[in-house]
Amino acid sequence: MTARNSLVGKCFVIFGYNSAWSRQGVVRHDLSGGYYLVQFFDAFMGLPNTSAIFHISQMVDQNRAKGGWEFFENDEHLREWIGDRD
Repeated sequence: MTARNSLVGKCFVIFGYNSAWSRQGVVRHDLSGGYYLVQFFDAFMGLPNTSAIFHISQMVDQNRAKGGWEFFENDEHLREWIGDRD
C-alpha cells in the first residue's frame, strides 16, 4: 500500500459540536487528484447510509474541533473507540 492510497479502507469519525463525534464511515476509493469516496454509516444501526466525495485537504484536520476527522485502522478499532465513549 502506498502513501497515496493509505486512507482506503480506513474507518473514521467526523467531530461535531463539543468535540463529540457526529458521523462515522469508511474510505472506499481513491478517486485521484486528492479526492476520496467515503461511505457513511447510520450511527444507530451501523448500516451503510450515504456516500460523499471529499478532498484530502478536508480530511487531514485531525483535531476534535467541529469538522475534524480521526481515522482508525478498521471497523473493530472504530467500534472499540466508540464504545469507550458511551
